[in-house]
Amino acid sequence: MSLLHSIGLLDTILVAIAFLLFLGYWSIMSYSLKIFGAFIGFSFLIQTSSFTIPYLGYHNLWLLHIFTLGEFIILSLFYRQLFTKNPKLKQFIAYFLPIGSLLIILNTIFLQSLTEYNSYAKTFVQCFTIAYSVYYFYILSTREILTEQRFKALHLINSAILLYYAGSFFIFMFANISVLISGEMSTSFWDFNAFLYLTFLILVLISLYKTITSERI
Repeated sequence: MSLLHSIGLLDTILVAIAFLLFLGYWSIMSYSLKIFGAFIGFSFLIQTSSFTIPYLGYHNLWLLHIFTLGEFIILSLFYRQLFTKNPKLKQFIAYFLPIGSLLIILNTIFLQSLTEYNSYAKTFVQCFTIAYSVYYFYILSTREILTEQRFKALHLINSAILLYYAGSFFIFMFANISVLISGEMSTSFWDFNAFLYLTFLILVLISLYKTITSERI
């Protein structure tokens, strides 16, 4: 079993645990965490499918196109819910969400088909998610908008998102350069991305633990 496959299997187990925790403690979650829980559930569905489909003799790269669209929509809704003190930004996200979704779909139709890695759309989503995350850190540094426990949980989730998406952005940026130079992408890029996702899930689980043990959100 390769390192990538081993980390991927561990990632699947952890995302399953996180999803079950979200479902089990759904009633104590704030609306923003419920949206993020939907993202975890969506990730679990895509990840289990990516492991299952190859055993049926089909390629699974098309799942990445679906995931890219889904993550853009759900994470945009998640951050829109967090930007409660900025109605103009909430309105911008509401207007741009269908436009961004359409651009991702058009990329699949005209530029990078379902059998190709959708690097353009992926980079687009990564940049917007990083921008959301950085701005949310700015909000937290300038005003007290959350209770102590909510602050800890959402701060940790936001940290996990920024770590993963910023790291993944640079990984695939260098990976694309590697492809241009050598004509192939080193598996080490995928290994490191899988490790980043593992770190992301661990931080999410810690956040869930803090939320559940506090018994109030």
